[in-house]
Amino acid sequence: MKKLIAVSTLSMVAAIGLTACDRFRSPAPQGNSRAAASPSRVPIPDACSILSAEEAAEALGVSKVEGRRMPSANYCSYGAGADGALYVEAFQSSPSELEAHLESYRKNSETHSLNGIGDRAYIVDATKTIFVLKGNMAFSIGINKGEQNVPTEKLKSLAIKVLPRLP
Repeated sequence: MKKLIAVSTLSMVAAIGLTACDRFRSPAPQGNSRAAASPSRVPIPDACSILSAEEAAEALGVSKVEGRRMPSANYCSYGAGADGALYVEAFQSSPSELEAHLESYRKNSETHSLNGIGDRAYIVDATKTIFVLKGNMAFSIGINKGEQNVPTEKLKSLAIKVLPRLP
């Protein structure tokens, strides 16, 4: 029963995140290529490349996980089942777009601003997700461990690892 709840919760979080972020996203890169850049935009790094499977496994407390790229979005998920799951998304955004995006979360959960990570960073309590803005690039990292608490420090640590991997 707990496995079903954890997987159902992760599916719901992923669907909400993908739907809310859809208007900020450029087409997902295919294979190892990068999305084409316009003059005011930089290429979006592949979500499965900005956080390694080893880093995801460590964050989940397991020995090994594989990344699964979502075909319609720049979204990568690691793990699932009883050990939980970790997901990463990369997208283009401005400060005002990220604020508007976070409004959808603020209606249902508390969000907290974090200092010292990127240009702006926020934690969304209900989804155990960190959103970080650096220039016009943003990413989110979420961890779903079912009913287990996910420490904010773990999300911050992962975000600090990802930041230098952005353009």
